[in-house]
Amino acid sequence: MKNIFDKIKNLSVLQDKTGRNVSLVASGVVFELIANGLSYLILTRIYSPQEFGFFASFLFVVILISVLSTLRYDWFIPSARTDSEAINIFFLCFILVSFSSIFLAVPIFELFIRIFGYSDINKLKEYRMLSPFYVFFGSLYQVANMWAIRKEYFLTIAKVKFYQSIVLILVSITLGLGGFGVKGLILANISSLFSGLIIFILSFLGKDKKKLKDIKLSYAISYAKQYFRLTFSSVGQSFVSTFAYQVVPFLVTTYFSPKFAGQYFLADRIINLPTIIVGQATFQVFWSEASHTKQENPEKLMSLFMNFFRRLLKISWIIVAIGILGPFTFEFIFGSKEWGEAGVVALILVPAAVFHFCIFPISPILIVLEHQHWLFLWDIFRLILIFFCFYLPSKLSWNPKYATLLYSLTMNFMYIILFFISMLVIKRAVKK
Repeated sequence: MKNIFDKIKNLSVLQDKTGRNVSLVASGVVFELIANGLSYLILTRIYSPQEFGFFASFLFVVILISVLSTLRYDWFIPSARTDSEAINIFFLCFILVSFSSIFLAVPIFELFIRIFGYSDINKLKEYRMLSPFYVFFGSLYQVANMWAIRKEYFLTIAKVKFYQSIVLILVSITLGLGGFGVKGLILANISSLFSGLIIFILSFLGKDKKKLKDIKLSYAISYAKQYFRLTFSSVGQSFVSTFAYQVVPFLVTTYFSPKFAGQYFLADRIINLPTIIVGQATFQVFWSEASHTKQENPEKLMSLFMNFFRRLLKISWIIVAIGILGPFTFEFIFGSKEWGEAGVVALILVPAAVFHFCIFPISPILIVLEHQHWLFLWDIFRLILIFFCFYLPSKLSWNPKYATLLYSLTMNFMYIILFFISMLVIKRAVKK
């Protein structure tokens, strides 16, 4: 496997730094995606839309808890001034995650169930004891990923993605055939996060073991105080952003049905394949390059921002093609009429998916330039609109597909606004 990734790294057509780094990360994601995509051919024949719906709702809650667990200090690892500062922020995150997983995960999970307990969401109670494991491994995995971005270990990130996918597929299928249902999907994801974290740790011990001597509790506390003002706004922004991005299956389960939530979950995964392959890889590389450009040559931030945007825009047609084919292919590919309906949902999601693909990967520019408050305000407004996109149609007895169309068009509009906000912030930063 090492030889495969080395060949990708050394391809002559990828010799510019940006192209090479994006391709390295994307290569791991491509392997992961191909494997996961093939696994859906099996998983949709083992798990029902209802089970996927409850699983998506579980993910919504634990991912929100994971955001709170680090207080988003991990965001400052890539742009820390020195490796000593970065490794102490890493250590600080480890302390926070450990505390959150042990003492906060289950109570917060139960709080969500009580708030929405009048609906089918109440059935999530039986999975609450799995939440600390997801929060611990998921949060530390994200922190380790931030260190890899800082050090530009994009080859390691690619390898992690590949091996995670193998674990996820094997455990999902095994537990599904064993009749574990929703628990099988949850345990498979926890296993995948654990395997990725272990690979990151082994890699860091080989490359950065000497950095561990710089870890001191007093330093970690000092950096916690130093970044507290910024992290206070960051954690609020990140919580609201994650809430907005993950809440749709949860709202659909609450206001419509777990079955449609499962269909939405599959449609969202398929229509966002380009974002998973290229967008997330570009997100990580852009964050790294923007952080370095800010320190070394801030006048080039606008050209960097627009260069990434144009590259993404050129290939966004793939999303449109996936959406058009959805209604005609999902039933055959995924094995039943219930999953065939997800193809129609995929087509409905095209407007939102296209602009998410083009603008989400370059949104870290606001974090790099320490303008998280703009993201925070944008996400609050977006979250309010998302809530009304599903709450009002449910009260008006609309078909959930119409509610999803309203959501898709609304998100299209919101991402265009984010694009222009980012450009304005860059222009002001360059003038300073």
